Amino acid sequence: MIMKFKDFSLTPGKSPQESRKIRIVLTQKIIVLFGIIFILAVCILFKNRFDEIKANQAMVQKKIEENQVLREKIIELEKKIAEIKTDEGVERLAREKLKLIKKGEKVIRIVDQKEKVPDGSGTN
Repeated sequence: MIMKFKDFSLTPGKSPQESRKIRIVLTQKIIVLFGIIFILAVCILFKNRFDEIKANQAMVQKKIEENQVLREKIIELEKKIAEIKTDEGVERLAREKLKLIKKGEKVIRIVDQKEKVPDGSGTN
């Protein structure tokens, strides 16, 4: 004998009205369960996206701070370049870095007493 779908019952021995009520309650519970699962899945996805957005915002803030530091450094270097382009700047750079002196100037070097200074006579 082939069992038809109509013959299948989750509640054998119950009246059709009782069986129908039980099916409706089970269907409602299944729908609620799937709804809860869907809501949990959406919450997990949004949490992951939110964490990613927070990480990106932190990275953007860090880059903004780095950019500000670099802008300040650029301003400082532009000031140094402008200073070096003047005659006084070139002269100062030549004196400090290249140890150059003007014609007729004398260099005075202060020597620590611990250093031995050659006196030009060949004896120290």
